[in-house]
Amino acid sequence: KNHPNTFTSKAQMEISDFIKSSGFDTEHNNKKLLNGVELDIVIKNTNICIEYNGLLYHSEKFGKKDKNFHINKTLLANDKKLILIHIFEDEWRDKKEIVKSKILHLLKKTQFKVHARKCIIKPVQQPEKESFLNSNHILGNCLSTINYGAYYNNELIAIMTFNNNRSMTSHKKNSTDYELTRFAIKLNYNVCGIAKRFLKQFINDYKPEKIISFAERTWTNNDKDNIYTQMGFNMTKVIKPDYKYFSKKLHSPIKIHKFNFGKSALSRKFPNIFDENKTEWEIMQEAGYDRIWDCGKFRYELECTNQRNS
Repeated sequence: KNHPNTFTSKAQMEISDFIKSSGFDTEHNNKKLLNGVELDIVIKNTNICIEYNGLLYHSEKFGKKDKNFHINKTLLANDKKLILIHIFEDEWRDKKEIVKSKILHLLKKTQFKVHARKCIIKPVQQPEKESFLNSNHILGNCLSTINYGAYYNNELIAIMTFNNNRSMTSHKKNSTDYELTRFAIKLNYNVCGIAKRFLKQFINDYKPEKIISFAERTWTNNDKDNIYTQMGFNMTKVIKPDYKYFSKKLHSPIKIHKFNFGKSALSRKFPNIFDENKTEWEIMQEAGYDRIWDCGKFRYELECTNQRNS
C-alpha cells in the first residue's frame, strides 16, 4: 500500500482510450477494490483490470519495486475474483497492436472469427514462422524445430511451435519429451478450436511421451481455466518471478533477458568494471542498468500416451 500520490501516465490514458473505443467504460487509479492498493485501470462491468508498468518507476533500484511487487498485486486481485493484466512500457511502445489484440480477445471483441475446421494444417518454414511470431506474439520469435501453421484461404492465421527437449533431459539420448514453445493467432482473429487441432496433429505425427509448456502470469491469472487446461494440460509447478534488465541511459529502454549477462558476457561487455568478486547485480548497476520483475510462470505438462489417435 505504497501509493500516496495518484498519477495517470500518457500510456495509461492511451490504453484506457483504446478500451473505451471498444465499447467499455473505465476507471483510473482505483484504491477501493484492493483495500487501498491502487489499480491503474478498471474496466467497468467486467472483472478485468490492467496495470501499466513503466520500466523506470517499476524497477527494483530506482522504483523500489521488489521481486514480489507485481505478483503480490496479481494475487490480491485474484483473491477478489479479478483478472489483473500487466502491460510493460516497452510492450505498449513497441508492440502496441499485439497488446491491443490481446485486450480485445479478453473482452471477447475480436474482429474476425474462423472455425478451425475451415483451416488447412501444414508445416511452416522458418522464415515465415519468424515473421509471423514477431508480428503476432508478444514474446516474438522462438527457437523451434517443429512448426505448424493454420491456413485459411491460403493465408497463415495461426501457428503452434514445438522443440524436442533433449537439451533439458540430456540423460535421455532419444528423449520423446517436447516443449510447446509458442502458440499465436493472427492479430484480431479468433480461430475457434485451432489449438486442439494443432496439438492433435503434432501428437499423431511425432508420438511424444510428454509435452511441457509455460504460461506467463502477467497475462494468465487462472491456472485452472486457460488455453492449456482446455487442451488437457495439468499445471505442475508455480515458478517464482524472474527479472530482466534495462539500461537507464536509453531514452526508450527495452527489457533484456538476464541470460545475456552471465559472468563471461559481463567480462566482455564491461571489462573496465568487471570483477570476479562482484555479483552480476552489482556489476549491472555500475554499468547503468536496473532490473524489473515479472509475475512468474505456470508450468504445464501433458502426458500423451492416451492422446494418440484419439
